[in-house]
Amino acid sequence: MNDIEPCIMTLKTSQTLNDQCKKCGKNFLVGETISMYQYEFYHPDCFRCGNCKKLIVSQGFFRQEDGCLYCLNCHIDNGPHCIICKEPFLTGEILSQFDGKQFHNTCFLCNICQQPIEMKKFCCQNGNI
Repeated sequence: MNDIEPCIMTLKTSQTLNDQCKKCGKNFLVGETISMYQYEFYHPDCFRCGNCKKLIVSQGFFRQEDGCLYCLNCHIDNGPHCIICKEPFLTGEILSQFDGKQFHNTCFLCNICQQPIEMKKFCCQNGNI
């Protein structure tokens, strides 16, 4: 999966849709422009960042676990981050978890050989992995 969610489709309706806008719950009118993302429909004005409220139609965005959409800047500033490198986790990225902390797989390294631990067995000694 890509780091940033794939582009949405924007199209004009030729008939009344049974679907409602995922954000505002209102119906779509014939000839109205709609945005579709993962089989969910939005009014273009409703397709906004859940944090800063800016339109995210023309830029990359992320869907957080809570289902809310965030623009790239808000995701970087407010999204979950790796405990080691402090960089945000990207959509579809495989993570490692240990002791309630999250790591990029490439950051979760053995303290001695500096190789990624991934799914290998490991032990913790004096706070080191």
